[in-house]
Amino acid sequence: MNSCELLFLLQKEASNLSSGYLARVNKKETGDIQGPRGSLQYNIEYLAKYNRKKFYELKERNCTDLSEEIDTGKLEDFSFRINKYMDEYAPDQRYLKEYTRIISTYLTFIVKEPLHPPGMYMDENQTVFENDGI
Repeated sequence: MNSCELLFLLQKEASNLSSGYLARVNKKETGDIQGPRGSLQYNIEYLAKYNRKKFYELKERNCTDLSEEIDTGKLEDFSFRINKYMDEYAPDQRYLKEYTRIISTYLTFIVKEPLHPPGMYMDENQTVFENDGI
């Protein structure tokens, strides 16, 4: 499988997500971030905005300059790990699990961007940053 084929697969999966779930995601994420910088609430809201932006980017993305071969073993392992994480930390949230897996796969294998938004402040010792596009 190449990156263009994977993109089409992710776009198809994205189009199959519940419209009700996506409407709730959009409603929650339209306001300004309310929590204090570095708080759990801040990080949840900041990550949610980033994910929403990347989700709509994925849906509109075309295959121009996408032809890299994808290691299917790494893709399957990645999907397994995302699903396992979501099963542990967000059990019984099927749509959130799919939404997260689709976005995370897009970020990792298509655009090669961080899973957490650059500039996200975790605590006084940790901030997510971008280095040469990664």
